[in-house]
Amino acid sequence: MRPLDEAETTVVFEKLLKFTDNNLKNTVESPARRYCFRLQKNRV
Repeated sequence: MRPLDEAETTVVFEKLLKFTDNNLKNTVESPARRYCFRLQKNRV
């Protein structure tokens, strides 16, 4: 497993935006949780 680079992070957030619409900011910036996106083989 490794952290995502800038290009991969951009792609992940663009795909998340399609599913969550305007709630992406609320989901990611939630004070109750912290997220760390990592790549394992070909999955995030």
